[in-house]
Amino acid sequence: MTRSDRLIAAAGALALGIGTAAAAASAHFQDALDATRLGSASQMLLVHGLGLFGLALARHAWPSKRRTLGWIAALLAAGLLLFAGSLLFAVAFDASTALAPFGGGLTILCWVAAAIVFLLPVRSAK
Repeated sequence: MTRSDRLIAAAGALALGIGTAAAAASAHFQDALDATRLGSASQMLLVHGLGLFGLALARHAWPSKRRTLGWIAALLAAGLLLFAGSLLFAVAFDASTALAPFGGGLTILCWVAAAIVFLLPVRSAK
């Protein structure tokens, strides 16, 4: 695996760790809104953390798609940061969640882009 692949996988592992912590914390909040926000953030972090692992492996498996999948992974991580970060920040500091929809939309677009990339034929090495 390249350094970039390892960085993407590390971002996925970090998302999984934070997602697990958020899930555990949500069980202890009395405020229903904060518990819901933590639960939503943890679900996104856990699912898309695994997705980042998958993208790192796909980059390794298909060198001809490495650059495109790298951009998708970077934008996915940014979307995840905007969505989950907004919710976690709101719980910690009673702040707005205004960035969450942008992060969610970016995350959706990344997975649509990944589906298109996976459906395109693989260029053979000459």
